[in-house]
Amino acid sequence: MIQANLLLSRHFIKINACLIGYGLWILLSQHQIITSKIKAPLCFYKIPENISIIAPDTVDLVISSQKRNLQNFDAYNSAIHLDASTLTLGNNDILLQKENLFLPDEINLINLVPSSIQIQLQKAE
Repeated sequence: MIQANLLLSRHFIKINACLIGYGLWILLSQHQIITSKIKAPLCFYKIPENISIIAPDTVDLVISSQKRNLQNFDAYNSAIHLDASTLTLGNNDILLQKENLFLPDEINLINLVPSSIQIQLQKAE
């Protein structure tokens, strides 16, 4: 008799309703698609000897994915990789493309800001 009254008490019902609501909110919010703006570093490979590169440090990325994927995403490990051996001394205008960026399959690239950058190569002293 006492157990039946406890299960039907208002406080017990309210506490259970809050716990169930919170649990549903957690489950459903993880699948929500969100868009985020992050900074990704520029990385150069195949840099010729005695050459210094003057370029922006980072580029803004606009990415979209499920909330749980973006929470586990490390933006600094997703750098924009550019081949420096194709550049010439002086000013170089480079059009940034999705192929320069290594993103996990579950994360979509929406935009790169700026979409083109100017890189200057100089002989190092």
